[in-house]
Amino acid sequence: MKGSHLRDLFKDKQRFEGMSIDNRELGMLLDYSKNIASGKTLRLLHALAAATGVADRAKDMFGGEKINWTEGRAVLHVALRNRSDRPIIVDGSDVMPAINTVLEQGAPGQVYNVGGLSERTNLQVVEAICDALDQRRPDGSAGPRRDLIQHVADRPGHDRRYAIDCGKLMGAMGWRPSVDFETGLAQTVDWYLENTGWVDRVRDGSYQGERLGLGEPA
Repeated sequence: MKGSHLRDLFKDKQRFEGMSIDNRELGMLLDYSKNIASGKTLRLLHALAAATGVADRAKDMFGGEKINWTEGRAVLHVALRNRSDRPIIVDGSDVMPAINTVLEQGAPGQVYNVGGLSERTNLQVVEAICDALDQRRPDGSAGPRRDLIQHVADRPGHDRRYAIDCGKLMGAMGWRPSVDFETGLAQTVDWYLENTGWVDRVRDGSYQGERLGLGEPA
């Protein structure tokens, strides 16, 4: 391709179709047509991506909870694009220290789990939320909120507990969670109690995931 010019390459009317990848599963369009590259180059890139598990890593990046509703970006996608010191809070904890640690010290091709060392069953988490609410908003007439817990049939594939092994990240890089379960849960409960207006809008359907914090238009 040495000495080639895009003007000449685009004489091929099918260049865009032949040099682009439309991955509808991930919602991505990869356009290589404007690069000085040939079909052979693209085939080599495909082979390299397959050998290194790029498809699986992409699913990890674009999967999970969406925290950028405007553009539909999940936690990891948003965090990897965040090159400032702005914290990104997920479940009461800033994920950026862990992300930056992996970016700076991680080995290419390796996978690192980020966890909170807070293994709990679903029931234990619910009970902890009830206790936190009882402490902050006691209701003597209704009794402890644990009495409100109702057990229902589990859906197929239901998660009985959440346990992420982050030993690899801790051992290789010395990373440690900055917030423990109790502190993170307390901060999360406090936020919801202080933002009941937002909660009400979510529950009644008036909040549709629009971007917040921009103020009213002039």
